[in-house]
Amino acid sequence: MNGGVVPLEEAELERMITETIEASREEIYSALQELVRIPSVVGNEGNAQQHIAKLYKGLRLQVDIVEAKLEEIKDHPLYLPLPGSYENRPNVVGTYHGKGGGKSLALNGHIDTVSPDPVEAWTHKPYSGVIEDGKLYGRGAADMKAGLIANYFALKTLLDLGIEPKGDVQLQSVIEEEAGGSGGLLALLLKGYKTDAMLISEPFPNLVVAGAGTCFFSVKVQGKAVHGGEAHLGVNPIGKMMKIYDALVNLEKERAETVHYQLFKNWTGQAAELCLGSLQAGDWPSKVPETAELQGRVSLIPGEKIAPIRQLIIDTVELACKGDPWMDAHPPVVDFFGWQTEAWEQDINHPFVKMVKNTAEEISEKELIFAGFPAGLDGRFCIDFGVPCVNLGPKGLLHQVDEYVVLDTVIEITKIYALMIMKWCGYDYHRI
Repeated sequence: MNGGVVPLEEAELERMITETIEASREEIYSALQELVRIPSVVGNEGNAQQHIAKLYKGLRLQVDIVEAKLEEIKDHPLYLPLPGSYENRPNVVGTYHGKGGGKSLALNGHIDTVSPDPVEAWTHKPYSGVIEDGKLYGRGAADMKAGLIANYFALKTLLDLGIEPKGDVQLQSVIEEEAGGSGGLLALLLKGYKTDAMLISEPFPNLVVAGAGTCFFSVKVQGKAVHGGEAHLGVNPIGKMMKIYDALVNLEKERAETVHYQLFKNWTGQAAELCLGSLQAGDWPSKVPETAELQGRVSLIPGEKIAPIRQLIIDTVELACKGDPWMDAHPPVVDFFGWQTEAWEQDINHPFVKMVKNTAEEISEKELIFAGFPAGLDGRFCIDFGVPCVNLGPKGLLHQVDEYVVLDTVIEITKIYALMIMKWCGYDYHRI
């Protein structure tokens, strides 16, 4: 028989919550294994999202299947295009409607993963979900299906115990984060799925409250193609490109010394990065190539704008070519494509952020630092929509062969999320 509202010290409720989650270890591990065994490489998230929807329905949440519509997102300043259709790749939102009087909270995670290639290099098959030495292995185990499962069990634990949040709680499983997030969290926010705060369960053991901006660029150098038997009569664009490569490497060193942002230094030791990731030239050893193309990525810290960074790349290339008769006559072409985003940061003095920090330190029994992530995250959308957010999740190895999540940290993060729901949203307790 359900009783009425029962007064109980918050400390006692916290003890009940943490003990219940501890006792649910095997159930949590099993649920994570089941989800990891469903492939969901970005662009093919549909089957895994069906599974998530079933879980949310099991909690008797209002379940919304939200498929992104290109016409609704393409004109937003943060939109990044992804080739392909959004059909059969929905976002899934499970909403617990509180009775009122409390703040709302979203527990967010992305269902999409990167590719498991090279598959043959894995110790265990990429979708095995094998548990070994306290770790669960599989593509997406850490990034970030463990976070999605933790979100689910955090709310489930409260409801099973009769702890009813006063504010609305949304469990959000989104697509496409690995490719920019436009059809995922951006689409949800534009549809009105906006809460008073958001926890994003990315696999970060510290409090990530900033993300780097990203500018992809390419440099194409024209050569003079000739047969390899007459190579001295041609102009090899590979050699010409080396001047540009060296200039960009020097730019990277200069920015490392002069661009400062402590939260990114807390992550990597360096605030600004410039990566030269692809060089293509020619298709045959016995021919001077027609062209050479170098592709790279430069990161931005909060406060930097895309336009000046683009101009910096252009100026660096032009200076590297100055005085070379061939490149003076055939200037390299600099282009910008793909990711073109500015950095974001969350105010760490916001009451929500302070509450997350205090709660996480209470459970983990250690001090957590604030950090910035040197790449793209869905948190950039939250800042644009005025939703305070913190990225905090279980520990693991991600985006590599033999991806794994440390299972003890999944349990720990589930406890943190559960307590955050209770504290942020307010609650009534009905003894079961």
